[in-house]
Amino acid sequence: PIKANPNYIFAAIEKYQCSNLFANPALIEVIGQAGQANNIKLNSLKRVISAGAPATLPSIARFTTLLNANVEILNSYGATESLPISKVGSEQLLLTEAITNTGGGICVGKPVDGLSISIIEITENIIEHWQENLSLPAYEIGEIVVNGPQVSRSYYHRNEATKEAKIKYGESILHRMGDLGYLDEDGQLWMCGRKAHRVDSTHLQSFKTFYSIPSERIINTHTAVKRSALVNVKLNAKQTPLICIELNDAQQIDKQQLFEELRTLCEGNEYTSGITDFLIHKSFPMDIRHNAKIFREKLAIWAQSNL
Repeated sequence: PIKANPNYIFAAIEKYQCSNLFANPALIEVIGQAGQANNIKLNSLKRVISAGAPATLPSIARFTTLLNANVEILNSYGATESLPISKVGSEQLLLTEAITNTGGGICVGKPVDGLSISIIEITENIIEHWQENLSLPAYEIGEIVVNGPQVSRSYYHRNEATKEAKIKYGESILHRMGDLGYLDEDGQLWMCGRKAHRVDSTHLQSFKTFYSIPSERIINTHTAVKRSALVNVKLNAKQTPLICIELNDAQQIDKQQLFEELRTLCEGNEYTSGITDFLIHKSFPMDIRHNAKIFREKLAIWAQSNL
């Protein structure tokens, strides 16, 4: 999708007067940039849906300039095992930018009809049966658990994976998403990244957990940063959070000055306070379907070997 020719898409929309567009974040970015640069207006579109990974708020804001005033981009959250889970329109989503940029996670909206969302304590333990006291209160980060008719009941011939991800509740099966997040007082879900991508740090005097999306969105507010990735490395035999940086194109910047500015940025926020190590990577390894999912596991190996 990142290599798509936007002119072909504009031509197809115009020729067939398309009313619906389903696009992943990479395509939202490509079309939005080209459309804004060429003053394109997609007047026939009545609905735009973005899914597959979280699109950036600047990308969504840019794309909305191509649409009529009453048309929003519908951002959805889900997984192969349960789709959809929640949704939020671009108008409401763009109002959350200040929260996201200061470490509050990405708002993915309220659950769709017929589905319920709970947050449980972060643990690798198998939970066989659901109990109501497993639910965490509002604003407490934990693992996202969903219950609804669209939730798959098992993995095909993968009993261990089924035990790890599924929780029995009477006749229902709940699914552990493997994603971390929290619910606010209005029941909206906020995403904080994959459970596997958190860093349980032992490098500070006290134990602290760092979460990928909150940490990275704070770093991404720096004008020199195109994108960032939180990874776990070992320094002096201690688990340590490190931020890999991909710079904006044609950025000429003093590396040490940048790192000092990023340390100051991190120290000023509770979600990133304690992060002091950074590395610049020329081009992040990304998934080819969405160009939004960073292969942090590959970056972690690279970072460890470049310390």
